[in-house]
Amino acid sequence: MGRTSDARERLIEAAGRLFHARSYEAVGVQELCDAAGVNKGSFYHYFPSKDDLAAAVIDAQWANVRDEILTPTLADDIAPLARIERFFARLARNQRSARKDLGVTPGCPLANLSGELCTHEPKLRRKLARVFVGMREAFEGTLHAAVAAGELPRGTDVPRAAEALVAFAEGALLLAAAHDDPGLVGRLGRLALGLVRAPSR
Repeated sequence: MGRTSDARERLIEAAGRLFHARSYEAVGVQELCDAAGVNKGSFYHYFPSKDDLAAAVIDAQWANVRDEILTPTLADDIAPLARIERFFARLARNQRSARKDLGVTPGCPLANLSGELCTHEPKLRRKLARVFVGMREAFEGTLHAAVAAGELPRGTDVPRAAEALVAFAEGALLLAAAHDDPGLVGRLGRLALGLVRAPSR
């Protein structure tokens, strides 16, 4: 029995790396195939179009964010608001590590794709929007726990605060990339916590 092909996974990995480094529009199918070590026939066997590959990249990157960042940092082994601080610290650490490897602070691949695709690729825009909804829901759970623990007042608008945390996280990653400064992520994360703690008006 022949070995199961990993061509699909190699295409997704190569596309995620190249889209982040260059942009979705700048990378062609042949370059993707060359980077993944597959032929065009294999590409079109797995993905009818580059958009379909991009959709798979978004799924893979969201799974990574959820499983490798959100789930461990928001785990309930420490106080709720400390979990959010840990989340931003992890983002900053990841950006510092990526900068050592790449020579530049890369920012968030999902946010970069959003900025590039959301105005002209409705299917991908909807998929990216669901990613940020998933992030918001993860923060909502932690903020509800903070209210229950007395770290936040009972009247806290949890959905709005969670949405603000998503905006802070993605904005911090964008600014870190623009300034080539991973430390911005941690500094803005601490500011985000201060705003969450502030009473609503």
